[in-house]
Amino acid sequence: MKNLFLPIQKKYNLSENQIEQYISYISFLQEENKKYDPTNIDTLEGILALHLCDTLEITKTSLIKNQKYFVDIGSGCGVPGIVLAIFYPEKSFILIEVKNKKINFLNEVIGQLNLKNCLVYEQDFQTFANQAPYYVDVFLTRASLSVNEILDYLFIKNSLFDIT
Repeated sequence: MKNLFLPIQKKYNLSENQIEQYISYISFLQEENKKYDPTNIDTLEGILALHLCDTLEITKTSLIKNQKYFVDIGSGCGVPGIVLAIFYPEKSFILIEVKNKKINFLNEVIGQLNLKNCLVYEQDFQTFANQAPYYVDVFLTRASLSVNEILDYLFIKNSLFDIT
């Protein structure tokens, strides 16, 4: 599998440790996908293209480089949260997930990869927003809520977040 990472490593300037973490993450994801399907994307090529590289593209922009605190809403199998937590070990990631099998998966991955910058929040986004237990620079989501739903909720129901 490591051979498949050579162009990815070069394109995103990944360290050997990051490559090892991504390989471990993807291997575990594929294994768990056989048991309880945390993602519909199950081929190695699909995971590399649609989960890993798709997420890593944001690292090529200036959108998140100066931000520190991230929330991945509906993290599911850890995309984009886990992928970015590996890439940015100096940043903090909260992975919001409500489904027990996915919560267990995320906690297992975090433990296996020894990610000190990740925390799974086991309640829904609205509860998180109402309680605001953490400062947030960036909200990330891929499929759980639309941008309009997030913005409507934050602007209308919650004045704790500074959205600029």
